[in-house]
Amino acid sequence: MERPQRIPPKVSTDVVRLSYFFFAIWWFIILAVHVVTCLYNAVYAYCYWKLKTTYLNVCLEFYKIGMPQPYHNAIAITHVVMSAIHGVCILLMLTGSIWLRSLAFTPWSSRAVGPEVPTEPTNSFFDRLEAFYDRVTYPFSVFGVKGKYFEVALISREVVETALQTVQAYRMSALLPRVLLNRFYVVLLVINCWTSPLIDVAIYKHDKARRRFVCTVLDCLLDLMASMGIELIVLLEYVKDYDPKVQGFSGIIWYNDEWVARALNEFQMIVVVSWSDLVSRIIFSLGLVVTTLSMRTLISRLPRKRNRILSRADAANTEKWRAYHANSKLLQAAHLMFAVWGFVILGLHIHASMRPTLPQCLMQVRPWTASLPSCYLAGLDCHTLEISGNMQQVQDKWSEFDASTVVQLLIRHCPELEVPDIFSDFHNLRGVKVYNSTIIDWGESAAITNTNHPQVATLFIVRVNMTDGLLPAGFQSEDFPQSLYDIEICVTNLRDLPPDLDHKWLEGAIIQVEYSELRSAPLVLARLNPFYLYLTGNPMRELPPEVFEIGGMVYLGVGDMDISELPPNV
Repeated sequence: MERPQRIPPKVSTDVVRLSYFFFAIWWFIILAVHVVTCLYNAVYAYCYWKLKTTYLNVCLEFYKIGMPQPYHNAIAITHVVMSAIHGVCILLMLTGSIWLRSLAFTPWSSRAVGPEVPTEPTNSFFDRLEAFYDRVTYPFSVFGVKGKYFEVALISREVVETALQTVQAYRMSALLPRVLLNRFYVVLLVINCWTSPLIDVAIYKHDKARRRFVCTVLDCLLDLMASMGIELIVLLEYVKDYDPKVQGFSGIIWYNDEWVARALNEFQMIVVVSWSDLVSRIIFSLGLVVTTLSMRTLISRLPRKRNRILSRADAANTEKWRAYHANSKLLQAAHLMFAVWGFVILGLHIHASMRPTLPQCLMQVRPWTASLPSCYLAGLDCHTLEISGNMQQVQDKWSEFDASTVVQLLIRHCPELEVPDIFSDFHNLRGVKVYNSTIIDWGESAAITNTNHPQVATLFIVRVNMTDGLLPAGFQSEDFPQSLYDIEICVTNLRDLPPDLDHKWLEGAIIQVEYSELRSAPLVLARLNPFYLYLTGNPMRELPPEVFEIGGMVYLGVGDMDISELPPNV
């Protein structure tokens, strides 16, 4: 009788053989990945399904963050499908373990009991299911984890995922001011680029199974961070500010300059902003399925007894494993490409991190490719900068950073404010606030326009003096922004509004002119049909009936005035 052949200790096999204890650890890790991903996608789908009825959605659409409401159901359904895929993986693992009375990945798994033992064919449900499963995930298919073209498939997948992960890392550098989070993600991405060549050359050069297993684990970790880790870390910062009663963030917090500037940037990492963003989320989620499938195919539990024997099936598998050799030139080229790309990413990140911090950048991000410092909350504090705010001084200060990256602009404590033409370069501006200043010149050449500021949504003028008490030309352009629906003017010397303002400003906006010098309510306000109209604190003695006849107006503020009676028939 032929004696069983012992496995040499250094021979590479088709799997990484683990003791029951370590096999159980990896089983629970893989299960946890599927459970977390399944729950995350399910909750994400539910939130998008309910988003359209919330106050949060009103704010997101007001600032044009994320895809419009008609696409919310498609986003929700996509995440339901992703959740279901991971749910199937969970179901297979649990039913397999119950059916086989041992930890297993599928009901037909042979990985839980050591070497395979041939059995007589049956016609059970699990046999038919196994046949279908094998056709889909056959371990020795040419692109399978143990196939001879595994490296080709792995490299192709890693090229796609690395490209998407690089895009995400760049978006993080441009949107997130969180230095540690950005560094952590870049380090993960660089390590992933360097792992394959390092493992091949130095660590598991002669053990393909372990090499592939380590590469797959690192891929899984990076996919996990890319698909949900970054979003959850960012989201946790806003949990304490969320108000379940209004299903959003309270109105007061939207007047906090730093919070708004940060939220306008960081919410773009949480919500789906484009179809390409949705596709990348699908790829990362499916990447987790592929990597966990590869991980469980590459590990096997040792038999209970210490003596390991090589079964006929294992011997055949080992010979087949040894017969498959990837194209060494392709591997070397791929390793070199990933190694170089890792250095490129690291170099870009270090270069961006070395840019100076400017006093006029109240909140700063560091995009990789920017030539100038990038502020998403830019502040012109004339008192801090020790300037008066004249044209040349403002021009010099705003020329020191990339104006196109500014989301919120805060101007304050300027006794002689003159706005230069460089203001037209603030193309991504969402909000402008002028506080405790005197506007000497804000002319038409530096006006707020739809061409130069297509996303601006708010204009706050607080404790401001204007030349002759008239609205500056920069606030009444013929090309007025089509998104500027919130105009709030409070504690100013404004004494009148242009009669043709209804041909420039948007109808249905929020208009507040409070504690100013209006002696009467301009009829142009009624023609603008504002959604909110606040005239509180102006020295008016009467109100025209047109103010009370505005259709669609929800709030009218007329407190703290010298009005003794209302118009007849009101």
